[in-house]
Amino acid sequence: MPNIKRLIIKRFGGTANFLIFVLFVFVSYLSVKNYFNESSQSEEIISSQINDGIKSLDKIKKVTEKQPIPDKIENKPKFVPNHGKPDPECEIEEKCTAQSVSYKLLSGQGMDKYPTICLNGKLLLSKNLPENKIGRGINLIVLDQNTLEVESIEAYDTYTDDSSFYRMITKNVKDGNLIMIASFDEMANALRETSIKAMESYGSQLFGNIKFRDGFVMIGQRGVTKGKAIEYIEAKGKKDFAIAAKITGCANFPLGTLSPVKFMEKNVIDQDQILVANYLKNCGLREDCQADEFAVHVYTGKNDKDEPKICVDGRYVIARGINDAGRGINIVVVGNGKEVLKTAHFDTYIEDSTNLEIFLEGLNDNVVIIAVSFDDASTKLGNLARNLFFDLGSGLIQNLRHRDAWIFVGRKGINGFSPIEEISYATADGSFPPVLDKKFCVPQTLKGMRIRPDPLPNQNDRRRDFCSRYDGYGEFCQNENVDKPLNPAPLINKSLENHPVFKTPIFIISSMSHTSLRMTLETIIMQPGVQRSQVFVCIDEKLDELWSLVDLFGFRSCKIESSFNYTEIYRKALVQAFETDLAENNENVIVIEEDLILAPDFLYFFTQLYDTFTKDSNLAAISTWNPNGYTQLDGSSSFVYRTNEFPGLAYMLKKSVYEAYIKDSFYECCSKRAWYDWSLIDKKTKESVLMDVLVPDVSRSFRRPYDISSEDYSFLNNLINRKRKTNLIPFPELVELSSLASRNSYEDFLKKTLKSALEFPNHESCFKQGNISLPQTSNQYYKIIYSQENESDLKKLKELCSCFHLFFDSETAPKGLYQKNLLRFYSHKNSYILVGSKSKLLV
Repeated sequence: MPNIKRLIIKRFGGTANFLIFVLFVFVSYLSVKNYFNESSQSEEIISSQINDGIKSLDKIKKVTEKQPIPDKIENKPKFVPNHGKPDPECEIEEKCTAQSVSYKLLSGQGMDKYPTICLNGKLLLSKNLPENKIGRGINLIVLDQNTLEVESIEAYDTYTDDSSFYRMITKNVKDGNLIMIASFDEMANALRETSIKAMESYGSQLFGNIKFRDGFVMIGQRGVTKGKAIEYIEAKGKKDFAIAAKITGCANFPLGTLSPVKFMEKNVIDQDQILVANYLKNCGLREDCQADEFAVHVYTGKNDKDEPKICVDGRYVIARGINDAGRGINIVVVGNGKEVLKTAHFDTYIEDSTNLEIFLEGLNDNVVIIAVSFDDASTKLGNLARNLFFDLGSGLIQNLRHRDAWIFVGRKGINGFSPIEEISYATADGSFPPVLDKKFCVPQTLKGMRIRPDPLPNQNDRRRDFCSRYDGYGEFCQNENVDKPLNPAPLINKSLENHPVFKTPIFIISSMSHTSLRMTLETIIMQPGVQRSQVFVCIDEKLDELWSLVDLFGFRSCKIESSFNYTEIYRKALVQAFETDLAENNENVIVIEEDLILAPDFLYFFTQLYDTFTKDSNLAAISTWNPNGYTQLDGSSSFVYRTNEFPGLAYMLKKSVYEAYIKDSFYECCSKRAWYDWSLIDKKTKESVLMDVLVPDVSRSFRRPYDISSEDYSFLNNLINRKRKTNLIPFPELVELSSLASRNSYEDFLKKTLKSALEFPNHESCFKQGNISLPQTSNQYYKIIYSQENESDLKKLKELCSCFHLFFDSETAPKGLYQKNLLRFYSHKNSYILVGSKSKLLV
C-alpha cells in the first residue's frame, strides 16, 4: 500500500487529484453511453477506457501513455443514428439496431401521388417540403457518406432524356457518397445503356429491368459492387401506372466495400499511357511546318476492314490496335506545346454519345482537337455532341450521316469555323465513301473563319438534326430517307382547290407513342391539298420530343395539360377544337385519334360527302373507319352507309353536335373509347338521341394493333386486331350518293332495295352448321330477313355476323347497325342487307 500511495503522489500530485481522475473517467463513461443510446460498440470502447483506468491502479505508469485509436474507428461514419421520434412521414415498423439507420422510400403513383424519401428519421423529399423540386422521371438525393447531410436534390426527366442524370452520377457525385432515388410518373423511356451501366457502380442490378411507368426506389452508394444497393421495382403490368414502389428498413453504411470509380476509362487514354505505332518525319509531309505549327496526317480508312490513322508531329498515335482506335470517332487532343495530351475513341455506332459529350465539355481552353471517323460514326451521334463539335469550329458535323467519312481539326475557344474539315459522303446504297487521306500543317493557335460552309442542296438539315437527337424512328431516319423533304402533297384535282374540307381544322389527339404519331403525321402530310396551318396536334405538355416531331412536319401544336389517361386527353383536345379560338371557322372539325394510319384518299373521301353532311341535321359525323371492314369480306371502296353508331377513330364532327350533346355531358356520353359505343344524350330529356353517321364500306383509316388488357381481350381482339382492309385505290368515286342525302331518302332506298333484292340462298346453313357459301354472281343485292321476337332481338343476327366474317363478339351486339336491326355490307362483288323480321323498314 505505501508503494501505491507513493506512485499516486508521484503521478497525480496527491490522492485528491487521483480521485478526480477516476471520477472524470466514470462521468465520461455515463455521458458517452447516453449519447450513443447504449450502442454496443460504444460500450466496448468506453469499457476499454475504464478498464485501462482501473488497471492503472496496478501499474499507474501506463495511464500516461497515449492510447492508440484503431484504424477501424478512424474510418467509421461521423453521423449519429437517430433512434428518437422520426418525422411523421418517416415512421417504419422495423426496429433498427444501434448503428443502423432507418430509411423509407416510396415512388410516385400515377400523376397525383408524389414520391417520398426519408433517411435517419428525417423527411428529405416530399411534395409538402417547399424547397423540394419533384418532377417526372428520377428524383435523386445525394448525401455525404460521413454526415448523411444532403448535398443536392434534383429531378431528372428521363422520360425525354437521361443526359443530365448521367452527367450527375458520373461527374458530380463523389466516391463513397450515397444516392437515394424515387421515380415519379415515367422514368424508363429515355434511359440509355450508359446510364444503366453507370448505376452498377452504385450497386444497382435492377436499373436495366425498369419498364414503362414501373415504380422504382433505391438506395445506392458510389463505389460498392453490383448487387449491394437496396432497390425495388413495382411493375405496371396491365394498369395505366404501377402502384407505389416502397422500401423501408434499417441500413448499415457503407453498403459494402468501397472502391474508387472512374468512368470513361475505356474511352480516354492520358498522356503518360499513350502508345506510338510508328514514327514518320513530318507525318509524311515533304516540307517542314513552321515553328508555330505541327504536322498532321489523317486517314479515314477505305472500308470497315481498313484502319483509321492520326499522326501528330511525326508520331502515329491512332492506328490499328493502338490507343483503342476503331469504329466511330477517334480523337487526339494536342496542347499548346505540340504535345499529345489525350487520345480518345467513342463507338457512336452502337453507343450513345453521352461519354463523348462529357469528354468534349471537359476540354481545356485553347487545346487543339483532331477527329477522324471510321466505318460509321453517325448512328448514335446525338445533337448535343454535334453542337459541341460546332462550338469547336465544325461547320459540317450536322451533315454527317451513315458511313460518311469525316475529318476535323478544331480548337476549344475558336471564333468561327475551322478551315480544316471535310466530309466524304457515302453512296445512297450504303457503300463506303471515297477515303479521306490528308496531310497538312496545323497552327498551334487555330483561327476560325467567319463564313460557315454551305450544306449540300439535297440535304434536309432539319430532319437530320431531329434524327440526330432522337432514337427509335426506324426507316424515317434511315440513310435513304433522312434527306427527303416533308412537304404537303399538292392537290391534283384543281376543281377542289377552294373546297371547304381543306379549310376544315384537323385535330390529332396524340398518345405518348412517337412511332404512332410519326406514322399519322406522315400520312397526313401526304394527303393532296392538306394545309399545314389547319393541322393541330394535341400533345401532353411534358412530351418535348413529340413537340419537336410536330415542328419538324410544320404542323401546329396545342398543349394539353398532363392527364391520367387518354380519355381525359381526348376531352381536353375537343375543348381546344371547339371552345377556343385556336381554330377559326370550325363549324366542323376532323378528329384523328392515336395510332392511326390514313388512306391516300382520306381527305378526298370527305369532299365527296361534305354537301350531304352539312345539309342534313340528322347527320352527326362522317366516319372513315368501318368496324366490319375485314379483309375476308373483300369490300368495295365505292359504297357508303348510314349507321346509328359512332365508331370514332377518324371522323368529321359538327360543332353543333358537340355543343348540344358532348360539351357539358362528356363524362355521361363519351367517358369510354368510342368503340364501346358513345351515347349522345339530350340534356333536357336525359334520353339517348338517335343520330346518323356516314361510314364507308372500306375504311379510309387503319388502326394499328392494340395492346389488349385481359378483361377486354376478346372484344378488342375481334374488333381491331383482325386483318382489315383499308382503301389504297387512288380517289375512288362513291356510288348511290343520292340515297344518302337525307334520312328519308335513305330509308326509301332501303325499302325499295329490300323489295327487289334477291333472297340469299341457303342462309339457314349458318344457323345449323355455322358456315355459309356466297353466291357466285356479281353486282347483285341479296337480303336475309332473320327472325326476331322483338325489334331489339339480335340473336340470329349475331350468328349471321359470325358466318359472314363481320364483327362478332359473344358478349356484345353487332356493329354498324341502322335503325337497331339492319346491317349492310359488300362482299366479293355483291351487296348484302341483313334485316330483322320486326324492322320498320320491311314493307
